[in-house]
Amino acid sequence: MPLSHLKSEEEVDSFLKDCKQLTLLYLFAPWAAECQQITEVFQTLAEDCENRSVNAEEVQDFCKKNEVSSVPVVLFFKDGESVARVQGAKAADLTKTVASLRDKHDDQESLNARLKALINKAPIMLFMKGTPEEARCGFSRRMLEILHKHNVKFDSFNVLSDETVREGLKIYSDWPTYPQLYANGELIGGVDIVTQLAESNELLSALGLQ
Repeated sequence: MPLSHLKSEEEVDSFLKDCKQLTLLYLFAPWAAECQQITEVFQTLAEDCENRSVNAEEVQDFCKKNEVSSVPVVLFFKDGESVARVQGAKAADLTKTVASLRDKHDDQESLNARLKALINKAPIMLFMKGTPEEARCGFSRRMLEILHKHNVKFDSFNVLSDETVREGLKIYSDWPTYPQLYANGELIGGVDIVTQLAESNELLSALGLQ
C-alpha cells in the first residue's frame, strides 16, 4: 500500500492533532539515497499504525520546532505528543521501536478494557483506599458514611491492592484522587461532590436510584 503523503504545515498539524493512538510520521527528501532505503521498511512496519510521510523541505517550520536537522527520520506521536524518534536509515532500530511502542499501546488498551469492566462491575461502584470494613483514609471513610446513611447498595474496589488500577484509573477518568464513585459506568465524583449532592438531596437522583 502506498504511503499517504502530507503536503503542508497545516496538514501535518491537523493530522497530529486528530490522532489519539500511536502515530508515525516519516520525514524524507526525494534526493536523499538513505530515504529510498528506509521508505520500504517504514511502509511495511507502519501498516498497523496511523502513519503519514512528508517531504521535510515542505514543512521547515515543523522540522525546526521538532529539532529535525537531517533525513530520513521517523517521529512517533501519541495524543499529539512526541514519544520517540529514529534518525537515519536504521531499519533495525525502526523495527524495535515500532514493536516496543505497539506493545505499550496494546497494554494500555488492555488496561482500559479492564478498568471499564471494573467500573461496570456493579450499578454503584466505589474505588476507595481500603475496604468498607476498614477504610484506609479519611476521605474514603467519609464516602462510606454518606453511602450508608442513604442506604446505597454498592460494590467496591481497594485501589491500594493494585497499583496498575490505582494509577490507570486516574488517567482513564481524568480524576486524580480517591475515592471515586461511579453509577452505571459514569463517574459521579469524589467525596466533595458526593457530599454536595447529599446536602442538596440530589445524591440518589444522581446515582439513578430515584
